[in-house]
Amino acid sequence: MNIDSNNQRQSVNASVGSNDHERKMVQAWAVQNLFTPIEVKLKAFTASGILKAMILLFVLPMIGLLFGLYKLVTGDNDIGIGFMQISGIGFFIVSVFGALALLIGLFVNRKSIRRMDEKGLETRNGQKHTWDSLKSIHFKRIGKAGGSGSVQKAALRGADAMIFAGSERICAELSFAGGKAIVPPLILDSENIHLLIRSIPAPQSGDV
Repeated sequence: MNIDSNNQRQSVNASVGSNDHERKMVQAWAVQNLFTPIEVKLKAFTASGILKAMILLFVLPMIGLLFGLYKLVTGDNDIGIGFMQISGIGFFIVSVFGALALLIGLFVNRKSIRRMDEKGLETRNGQKHTWDSLKSIHFKRIGKAGGSGSVQKAALRGADAMIFAGSERICAELSFAGGKAIVPPLILDSENIHLLIRSIPAPQSGDV
């Protein structure tokens, strides 16, 4: 019995020692890489992002609809119907991506990282986590929309490519003792920030 108890204590002590070592490594990483605080800005809320969204979701489908109606009125039914169909695809994209944007926005605004420094990070809902409480990081790759086949799928592929242009299609989830924080794909300087997150010396899983 004494031997078993000693073995258990040694195992616990080894685990605690390993965790302490990992925490010290993460803290050392933060001091080295985050001595200058980093602001994580959402790409969707930049001026260029808003302009692209407006063009994609409203202006082009509306132009197509108005032109199609004009052609129908002037007697050019084939062209009119064609543009009406294209406009229908456009408004289909509006509904799909509008719903996705709403859901993603609600999720991202709660848990996405706003700021990182050598002490820890702060999420957009004001929650703060220190680096010594970081437990693990999970990466999830975001698939491409659409596929092969219909015109609607081709339109979705085009919209998907525009939205994710210049962004890493990866979402990183950092698990802390007090909760989780997200690094979404649609952020400014996406590639460098995700490379920075990948360099954290903490247990990593998923699409690493």
